[in-house]
Amino acid sequence: MMRTNGEVLGYVDEWTCPNQFAGSLINLEPGTTYEFRITVTDPDGVIGESVKTGTITTRDVPRKDHSGATLHVYPSCSGSVQQPCYTNVATAAASASPGDLVLVHNGTYTNGPFNLRGLGGSSFSLPLIIRGESAAGVVFDGGAPVGSNTPLFEVMGSRYLFLEDFTIVNAGLGIRGDDAVGLVVRGVTMREVGGAIAGSTDVGQDQDWYIADNDVQGWNDAWAPYSQKSSINKGTHGIIVTGKGHVLEHNKVSRFYDCLGHADSSALRADKINADWRDPYSRDLDFNNNDLFECVDDGIVLDFAYHNIRVWNNRITSVHSGISLQPLYCGPAIIWQNEIYNIPAGNSFKTHNAPVGFEVYHNSIADASQAWEVSGGWQNARIKNNVWLDNEGGYPTWETGDVEHALTEIDYNALSPAPTLIRWRGASYSSNSAFFSATGYQEHGMITTYADFESCSHPPGESGNPVPGSCNWQLKSGAGVIDKGVVIPGISDSYSGSAPDLGAHEFGSQTPVYGPRFFGGGVPECGEGRVGFLCACGGQNVSSGYCCGGSWQEGVACLSNSDCFDNDPGTRDVCNEPDTCSAYCSNPPVGSEPYNETYTAVENMPLDFFGTMQGTEKSTVISIETLQNAQSARVRIGSVDIDSQAEVGYYINGHGDLDVPPENIRNQRAGSPPVFGEQSMPVSYFVEGSNTITFVFADATGTSGFTITDYEVTIEYAGSGQNATCSDGIQNQGETGVDCGGPCPACPCEYDENKPGDLDCSNKVDIYDLTLVGSSFGCAEGDPCWLEKGKQANGCSMNEEPFRQVDISDLNCVSQNFGNAY
Repeated sequence: MMRTNGEVLGYVDEWTCPNQFAGSLINLEPGTTYEFRITVTDPDGVIGESVKTGTITTRDVPRKDHSGATLHVYPSCSGSVQQPCYTNVATAAASASPGDLVLVHNGTYTNGPFNLRGLGGSSFSLPLIIRGESAAGVVFDGGAPVGSNTPLFEVMGSRYLFLEDFTIVNAGLGIRGDDAVGLVVRGVTMREVGGAIAGSTDVGQDQDWYIADNDVQGWNDAWAPYSQKSSINKGTHGIIVTGKGHVLEHNKVSRFYDCLGHADSSALRADKINADWRDPYSRDLDFNNNDLFECVDDGIVLDFAYHNIRVWNNRITSVHSGISLQPLYCGPAIIWQNEIYNIPAGNSFKTHNAPVGFEVYHNSIADASQAWEVSGGWQNARIKNNVWLDNEGGYPTWETGDVEHALTEIDYNALSPAPTLIRWRGASYSSNSAFFSATGYQEHGMITTYADFESCSHPPGESGNPVPGSCNWQLKSGAGVIDKGVVIPGISDSYSGSAPDLGAHEFGSQTPVYGPRFFGGGVPECGEGRVGFLCACGGQNVSSGYCCGGSWQEGVACLSNSDCFDNDPGTRDVCNEPDTCSAYCSNPPVGSEPYNETYTAVENMPLDFFGTMQGTEKSTVISIETLQNAQSARVRIGSVDIDSQAEVGYYINGHGDLDVPPENIRNQRAGSPPVFGEQSMPVSYFVEGSNTITFVFADATGTSGFTITDYEVTIEYAGSGQNATCSDGIQNQGETGVDCGGPCPACPCEYDENKPGDLDCSNKVDIYDLTLVGSSFGCAEGDPCWLEKGKQANGCSMNEEPFRQVDISDLNCVSQNFGNAY
């Protein structure tokens, strides 16, 4: 929580912070209900409630499906077209109702601008969707000359309007959305535009936008020296919002004035709009996993924003200011785990005009001249666990003006060495210890260099233009910054060593996905389980719900098979947890001794090809006859050496890690140590007709060829299962009994591999999607539920399966979901 009390900030002392606490619960799952408890303590005692409890539900990712009619837009309605047919997207949208889809078919449309003002749906569940047949095939050409500011899509005042999967070119502004609520812009490409997406630049009603997976590039030719920024700028901002509740994630933004953030219009100054701190105009904003580069001024601008601004997992490259906070109205703005590289002027954080309430944790920063230089003052900040590189020309690594606030905390930061390490309020310090003695800051500060990181060097500044990803901020084994941090609750609780590591990435962690979650212009396949991003499930593009065995379902979690050697019936297995895996059973399972088989590149084939993650033609196949008897399997990629600049990942039988997007699959960049990846999956993922495993190695960037000089694959099994006996009377799908030991009656149901789901053993009816209804299960009549944890399945009675009205009053359940509630 951030405490403020009377701090004065702004251009001309225009705002005084109230006496308040503000804060965010972070790293939560979308569409999930949480219980919370807030405890207030005070040495003088608390007036009123000291403990507050309740529940909150996070907003879900906007859905991709639609429930209404489909209206079609074509360049021409002559010939073979689907009806109803329109030639103008605005005309079609005006004819649509909430829940409808306006499907724009491939072609180039020059009949804009498109007036969609006030149109839309009624809620996130009943939006109006305007979607291109394909992102590359549907092109809206505004025909605007350089310097224009006319919007091509006018969506001002719209409600729950979704714009998806198309391209905009030659527009002064791609999308203008003043006063829009529930606006979604997803999967849109823009080229040759002055600005991409903009909300109100004055006080408006903008609320709850979702801007994701877009690739937008402005009119500016290229990045240039700071002295030329005014002369080269031909447009305005990339993606800029004001208001409340917006999420901007996984966007790729380049060649604008500012890349992305909150509108820095002076019309939003608190003294001009008579802001009320109890309900400030701009708050609750999320900026995450964006790839931002080659912008003339700021990578992310937060000027004039208020409370609960969250900025994380962004990659910012070659801009003149990394993140701007001039000013921040009392905050907090929580900024964590970002990569910031090649900021020539030293403005990794622009903190002029006395901003209040920013928190900076676990960022990796490399500026060309100074890691952080700001002449103005700032106040009430927390700065911990960051890496700050570099300095040149005798400049100090840190240099700042007036900083004086009792609540400011600065510690556990690693800085580049320099003769003058820190210049603080006019005084110079040669070491962290000297600085601590004088100020009380940086008690646990340390020195670091580029040698701690996998592949990173001094940025070129204005003399060069490194591409995003030029600096690999992953930590080397033995790096000095490993285990040198302090726990930041909610951010670095799950560290792997004796303490959190410094910088954006914990040693051995995966680099986040920056920018759109696409490969080769396509949509990645969903993993098994909850869907939290745009992906394909069984040929359907989805962004919420659950993908279960290639089928999408909205509200019911997948009932998954065993994903490790053994399991407690009904729960998804978590390997290495005693209550779910047989290796930790007090009485081991019967007839399921683990064994393994190992395959190497020599036994199969070396791989030497140019490919992308979308390609499946470049692969190696291992044929394993014994897979048909395995109950579960685990694949270990023992070592993979790469001899080019590719970033290589792998698929196995078309599947990636469970619940992880394919682009995250054990990516391995050339020059880094051999990867030791591991995937545990249901054996059904491996057995695909011919008992073969097909490995597809591919370059994640889609631009580099590579040779894999060595790999080793080990497949481990839980056992054949052919001689196992039933251990506890409750089976999992496909098993004849490999659960933790104990006497039980004979299993009455023979599993039929031709049935897609679980069976009622008394009549062989498929009950895979079973929802039990009735008071005997502890739930209200008519409400869906499962058995409570620990209850045996053979107690089912007096009910029917509602989806197909099958009588299951004599149910003898043999199903992986029974035993625990989901």
